[in-house]
Amino acid sequence: MDLNPNCTSRTTSEKDFIRFLFLEKSRFLKLTSGVFQLIIGRTALSQEYFLFNYHLIKSLS
Repeated sequence: MDLNPNCTSRTTSEKDFIRFLFLEKSRFLKLTSGVFQLIIGRTALSQEYFLFNYHLIKSLS
């Protein structure tokens, strides 16, 4: 904590840096959630595919 009474606000470069970190964090979260959804989606599609084939083979036997 800064106790200097003359320094009450952040400098422009500090504000820009904080803004940059916030944007990078948002981009990272969007990217990881997109990858996670892709993995979950592929897993769900794989399960549906195998269940479909299982029922198809079972009905043919």
